[in-house]
Amino acid sequence: MNNVLLATISGVITALCWGTTDWISSKLTKKFKKLEMNFAFQLPSILIMIPILVIVGQPLPSINLILRLCLISCFFIVAFLFLLKALSMGSVGVVVPIANTYSLLTLALSSIFIGVVFSNFQIIAIAGIVLGVVLLVYEKNHEKIPIRVHHKATIYALFASAFWGLGFFLVDTVIGKVSWQMLTGITSTFMVIFSFILIAITNRGEIISVLKKSLSIKLALFGGVIAQIGVISLYIGSDRSGSVVIPVVIASSSPLIASCLSTLYDNEKLGLIKRIGAVVVVAGIIALNLI
Repeated sequence: MNNVLLATISGVITALCWGTTDWISSKLTKKFKKLEMNFAFQLPSILIMIPILVIVGQPLPSINLILRLCLISCFFIVAFLFLLKALSMGSVGVVVPIANTYSLLTLALSSIFIGVVFSNFQIIAIAGIVLGVVLLVYEKNHEKIPIRVHHKATIYALFASAFWGLGFFLVDTVIGKVSWQMLTGITSTFMVIFSFILIAITNRGEIISVLKKSLSIKLALFGGVIAQIGVISLYIGSDRSGSVVIPVVIASSSPLIASCLSTLYDNEKLGLIKRIGAVVVVAGIIALNLI
C-alpha cells in the first residue's frame, strides 16, 4: 500500500476516534473532577498495550529515547488537562476546534528543525486541510457564555493546542528510531504514571477512594479505549510514512466528528462555515492521495 495512503487512512481513523473522545469529554467535564476523568481516560491505554508488548517482545530503547518519550507523555497529559479545563468552562464548538489546531505548530516545527519535505502538490493539499481545520474553529457563542469566561476557555484551549503541537513534534523526532509498539507502550505507561502521581499529590489520604471513583466513570474508560485505538492508528501510519505530519494534520480534523455527534445527539447546529471547512478538509485529503 502507498505510504501516503496508509498515513491518510491512519489519520482518518485517528480523527474518528479522537473526535468521539472529545465529544465524550465534553459530556463529562461538568460532572466529574478533571484529574479523576484524566486517570479514567489514560488507564485503558496501558491495559491495551501490555499484551501487544508481550507478544512483540522487543528490547527497550536507549535511555535517551526513553527520556524523550517521557517528555512527550508529560506534554500530552498537560494538553489533555488543559482541554478538560477549557471544556468545563466554555462552548464545545469553540474549545474542541481550537485545541485541535496543534497540527499547525507540529507542521511548522517539523519543517524547520527536521526538514520534512513534501512535493508542491502535497504542500497544497496539506495547506487545504489546515485551512479546513481553521474554518472548523469558527463557531458563534450559541450558549451565551459570558465573554470573560469564554475568553478564558479559549486561552486554555490554545495552551492544549500548544502542548499537543510540541508533543507531536517530539514524536516526529523519534519516528524511525523506535517501533510504534514501543512508542505507544512507553508513552502510555508514563501517562498513566503521571496521572496517578497527580491524584496522589492532590488527594493525600483519599487516594483509594478517588481511584475507585475514577474507575466508576465508565464512559471515560470507554473513551480511553477509543482514544488509544486512535493513538495506535496514528503511530502505525507515522511509522510507515516516516513522519507524523500527514497523520497529525488529518487527525486534527477530529472536531468535525465531535460536531457531527453533537448535532446528532445534542441538537447542536452545524453552521455553514463549519460545513465549508468539512468540505475543504475532505477535498484536501482526496488531493493528498492523487499523486
